[in-house]
Amino acid sequence: MLKRNNDKKVSLLRYWTTRYFITLCIGLIIIGLISFFWLRSYNLERGLNVTSFLADEISEDLAGTEDNSIGLNADLASYVRERQQAFDIETEPLVYVVDNNGNIVSNSLFGNSLYQEPVVFPDSFLDSGPQTVRIEQGNQAQYLVKSRIGGDDGSFEGWVVIVQPADSLVRVGGQYQLVGILLVSLALLGWLTIYILSKRLLRPIKQIAEAFQRVKEEKYAIRIDTEAKEREIDELVTGFNDMTTRLGQLESMRTELLAGVTHELKTPVTSISGMVQAVKDDVVTGDEAKEFLSVTLAETGRMRNMIADLLEFNTFSSQGVPTDMQSLTLESLLNEVIHQWSISNDTDRLDIQKQYGEKTHAVYTDPMRFQQIMVNLLNNANQAMKKEGTLTIRCGEKNDHMVAIEVIDSGIGIDEEEQLLVFERFYRGENKKYNVHGLGLGLPFSKLIAQGLGGDLYLQSSRPEETVFVFELPQDVPGEETNREKQTDVM
Repeated sequence: MLKRNNDKKVSLLRYWTTRYFITLCIGLIIIGLISFFWLRSYNLERGLNVTSFLADEISEDLAGTEDNSIGLNADLASYVRERQQAFDIETEPLVYVVDNNGNIVSNSLFGNSLYQEPVVFPDSFLDSGPQTVRIEQGNQAQYLVKSRIGGDDGSFEGWVVIVQPADSLVRVGGQYQLVGILLVSLALLGWLTIYILSKRLLRPIKQIAEAFQRVKEEKYAIRIDTEAKEREIDELVTGFNDMTTRLGQLESMRTELLAGVTHELKTPVTSISGMVQAVKDDVVTGDEAKEFLSVTLAETGRMRNMIADLLEFNTFSSQGVPTDMQSLTLESLLNEVIHQWSISNDTDRLDIQKQYGEKTHAVYTDPMRFQQIMVNLLNNANQAMKKEGTLTIRCGEKNDHMVAIEVIDSGIGIDEEEQLLVFERFYRGENKKYNVHGLGLGLPFSKLIAQGLGGDLYLQSSRPEETVFVFELPQDVPGEETNREKQTDVM
């Protein structure tokens, strides 16, 4: 027996949960990066909007004031801090007040350690540049936001310019932590979910794997009881249970076959040995010795027939049934077979009824194979009735291409649990196992031949006093072009 290398094998639970967790983490990392850049962009846009609104408010407050009022740095710094708290701005901005000539007249740099150097405005920023610009000063990126200061009469008096470090505008702090906690929670929840679902899904698979180990030990009395809601799992479990049931039946038939073959061969061998020994030792002489020899020849012939049946069945199963197909009349063929069978069997207590109908049927079949099937069906019917009862042979059209022959006996019937097994090779029912000699190949052999003839053989129904076997054959339809082979492989 081949041994499998399990050194590098991992459990299905570990395989799927690990790969799912890795895939989930990669997906969440991608989502986290997208969320990070989106939050930066959103917060930058939001920060610039708030800064622009703050610049507009400062410019409105400064409109129409005296020059000495806006020139006090300490007052402006205090004012900016007050507005910072009102607008909930995390980092204190730097505010410049510029007159209409571009000269800085005031700033909020007083006491603010974030801005070590004064900001240099880009060329044309105060003249025609955009309201918001980004500049690089030293190693720090900054945003400049301006707002126009107008007088009471609508005259232009200057600009309010607010400087904000870029890092302070995109700083999200707690938002990053919240997104991180959310992503980690999703990863753990996803892993836990797939772990629970995989473990539940793998439970019947694990049971089947363990059951297969018992099957390998030729223990077939196994049944997995699970109520799986998944269709595929239910089909797998049902298929396994059907398989073990089937294997148990085959093992039982194999055991019975060995016992049956041994018994069937041992009985004639013992009989032959005893009778030959009796003749040799002159225990019997004359006519009695000749009778012993005749019985010996009969037993030898029975053994030869059993061996021939085994060999022929194996040959037909692997290579197909050789046939010699001919166009024949079904009713005439049936009459001939029934007549020959009646002569060679004890039919005195049988009531043989033929129900053919008025119309004759032309069939295309092999007469010798046809006789084999019918003789086997008639023998089985005779045995089921214990050679006493009503035997009915009925024939008629099944459709335009097939005819059906029904063999009906009034015997004891076949048990329901055995009806599905009657065509299994080597299977012998309880009613025949100890009462009738044979190997259990009669019906399987007949079905094999029937299929080789282009028809079929099956059990239609069985109950006490009525068992119906149906033998179907192809009709020989006049004028129909057919390509028929001499040999048909039914495997």
